[in-house]
Amino acid sequence: GGGVAFGPANTAKTDDAGTFSFPAVSRDRQTLNVRTPSGVIVKGVYSGGQPLPGLEIDFSVVTGPLEIVLSNKPATITGTVEGTTPDAPRVAVWLVPDSQPLSIENWSTKKARVHSETPTFSFDSLRPGSYRIAAFEEAESDVLNDAAFWEQFKERISTVKVGEGETGQVKVRLITAREMEGQ
Repeated sequence: GGGVAFGPANTAKTDDAGTFSFPAVSRDRQTLNVRTPSGVIVKGVYSGGQPLPGLEIDFSVVTGPLEIVLSNKPATITGTVEGTTPDAPRVAVWLVPDSQPLSIENWSTKKARVHSETPTFSFDSLRPGSYRIAAFEEAESDVLNDAAFWEQFKERISTVKVGEGETGQVKVRLITAREMEGQ
C-alpha cells in the first residue's frame, strides 16, 4: 500500500478509499512525501479544489482537506550533452522544476552522471510540468548556489515541458569547470 508523510516523523497510511489523516500538523511549511509504487507519480495536490504549486505545503495558508491525485503515466526527459571532451572530468546533468530555484537544496534531487564519450541522459518518473536542465563538469565549486552564476549562463539552461506520459527530448550545452572557476 501507499503512504503519505510530512517530514520524517509524521506518517499516515491510506485506507481503501484513499483517505488519510494526520492528527496534528503544525502550521508551518512542510514537504509532502508520498510513497507510491514504482511507475506511479503524484500528478497534483489540491486544497479546496485549488491546485497547489508543488509538494511544499504551507499550512499557515492551506486549510481543509488535501486531495492528492496520482497518475500511472509519469513523464520522461531524455537528452544529450553537447560540448563534452574525452578528457573531461565527470559531467553531471541537473534537472529542477521551473517552480523551484536553482539552489544547492535542489541540487541532489534530480541529478544524472553522463560519460563524456556517450553523453546521453534520461530522467524518468517525473511529474508533468516544466523543467530546467543544466549540464556541468563536476568540480569543487560554490557557484552552483549563486543566482548570478545561473544568470550569466542562462542561455546554457534548457527548458522542457512534458505532459502526463510524454517523453521530452533536449540538448543541453556543457558548462566547463574552467568556466565555473572563472567566476
